[in-house]
Formats: sequence, structure tokens, C-alpha cells
Amino acid sequence: YGGNILGYQTYSNWYSLSCLDLKRNGGSSLLSHYFKGSVYDALKDVYSEYPWYPWKFNFAPKNFWSNLFRRREFFDWLGKELGFMSLKCWYRISGLDIRRNGGYGLLSYYYQGSVYDAVMATYPEFAWIPLKFNLAPKHFWTDLYERRSFFDWLGKERGNGSFENWYHISYSDIKPHRGYGLLRHHKDSVNIAVNEIYPEYPWVPWKFKHVPQKFWSDFSNHKAFLVYLGNELGFLHYADYYKLRRVDILSHGGSGFMNLYGNSTYRCLSSVFPDFNWSARMFQRPPRKYIAPRSLDNSMFDFRYIKDLSDWYRVPLPGLSASELIQALREKYPEFEWISQRFQKPRKK
Repeated sequence: YGGNILGYQTYSNWYSLSCLDLKRNGGSSLLSHYFKGSVYDALKDVYSEYPWYPWKFNFAPKNFWSNLFRRREFFDWLGKELGFMSLKCWYRISGLDIRRNGGYGLLSYYYQGSVYDAVMATYPEFAWIPLKFNLAPKHFWTDLYERRSFFDWLGKERGNGSFENWYHISYSDIKPHRGYGLLRHHKDSVNIAVNEIYPEYPWVPWKFKHVPQKFWSDFSNHKAFLVYLGNELGFLHYADYYKLRRVDILSHGGSGFMNLYGNSTYRCLSSVFPDFNWSARMFQRPPRKYIAPRSLDNSMFDFRYIKDLSDWYRVPLPGLSASELIQALREKYPEFEWISQRFQKPRKK
């Protein structure tokens, strides 16, 4: 009778039935006295031949989701509905899939909206990888243990059998594996992330594809880099650095370092190791605009001013900087203490 009144033609139509529908049609006492207000229990009793699914009703029975067996029953059913053939298929599930199929209360009240927590609790026998889900659990990356677990897994995925291989990993390698949330905890730097996640290994910053932001702004890193490079190339004395080539610096991760010194090995070495008396002409490639000592005697300068070495401070510079002239003067007259601030400014063209 009730089905005819409500226009229900099939069993599945009854899933839309509400308590209000029964009350409006005289079934209020029936529902409250015999079935404790549960539409599901009522239909299950009246039409016992039909396999009813509690979660397909407007409201699941009271305390239904508190039973872990019921939760698994729901997920087993949902997996079949979505065509999942194995547990790995659950990585594709979304919160919307669960809510649309009657699991709103389950997901919201028991797992705080986390698909990962729900699936992991339902199928604990499987070794789930959080980052393979569409979204990582909330606050997941705040746990250093989870960050390390992710890096351990990613290392195996990429065949990284040693720490050294992490030097070749970049941001673009991590992002496709949904690790961008992790990198936010490390200033979007793989270099910083690896150092903090694996502190037991003596990492060399410049061996990564990118050094941390403002790394070369710290002058102590300049010296650390050149000392490291000297050890790598077998240098035992300062004089051995005369053999240092620009390509040696670049191939060891020092491109940003060289940019600070105008790509000049002479400038970087004389700045980082000022205690050694560097000679520009001893390098395989002298710095740009290098003034050989013999050129101090040619016609490029006005020698009317030169009667004493200190008179060089008054010589008009022919489009050269004081530092470029002083390097030549130091080689020709090493006994004199030259002060760059006393030279005249370059002539304007």
C-alpha cells in the first residue's frame, strides 16, 4: 500500500524513503514501536528477500559505522561498484567517490575526511603508500618520520642504492610523486630536504643540481668550496691552484660561485686566499683586461707624471679600473704597498 501511494515501482525506489514519508502516510507508530525509528530495519524485515544496503538510504542506522566490520563491508561493496580489481586500485579513490555512494558519515566522523586513513584502517593487511593517493593526509608532512619514509620509497623507485645518487634528484623529479608538500617544509629545496632528512651523511651542497638560495652569499662557503675542490684535484699548496681551470670549477658545481667573480679564477682565488701573493700572469688564462707588467712602459700611460712610485696614483686611467692596474703594479713593484682607493677614477668616454 505505501509503495503504491509513494509511486515506488522497484525495490531500489525504497532507498529514498524517509521517516517523514511514513509519518505522513500513517506509519509513524509502526516505525517507532517495531523498528526503533529505523527505515532500514523496517524494510529489511518487510522485504527480507532483497539485499538491502544500509548506506544507500538517506541516513544509515544509528551507530552503524561504529562497527569496523560494517565499514569494511561498505568499502568492499564500493570497490565492486567502481570496478576495482585489486587493493592498488584504491589509490584512485577520492573523498567525493565515498560521499556520493553513502559514506559521508563514515568519512567525516570517523576519519576526519581523510581517504588515506579510511582505506588504511579498512585494509590494514596492505602496505599503503600515502603519497600514491590523490591527496596526502592532513598535516602528514609535519612528521619527519613520514618525510623520511617517502624519500626511502622514492629512492627505491628510482633505483637509488646509495646516498650519492640523491645529488642527481631535482624538484621536478619529486613533484610527479606528489612530494611538493614535503618540499614546502624545506624551502622548496632538495638540497635542504636531503640534509635534514638524512643528517647522518656528510652532504656536499654544491654537488646538488642547485645550491640553497643565497648559499653563495655566505663568504665562508667560498673558501669551503675551493678547499674541497683542491682536495678533489690533488692540490697540496696554494701554487697548485695556478693549474685550476674555469671548467674544473663549473664541473664541480661552482657556476654560481664563479659568477660572483666575473668567471675569473684569479679574482676568486685572490679574494678567498688573500694571504698568498697571487700573480695573474701565472694562470693558464690571465683575467680579462690583464695588464702585463711590461705594458706599464708603453705609450698607453702619460709618464710625465711618474717621478716616484706614488705618482702612479695620479696617472689618468685609460678606461681601466683601479683593480686592473693595481694587479700589474703589484707584480712589477711588489715591494710597494698599493692602495686601490688612491687611484684616479677611470676616464669617461
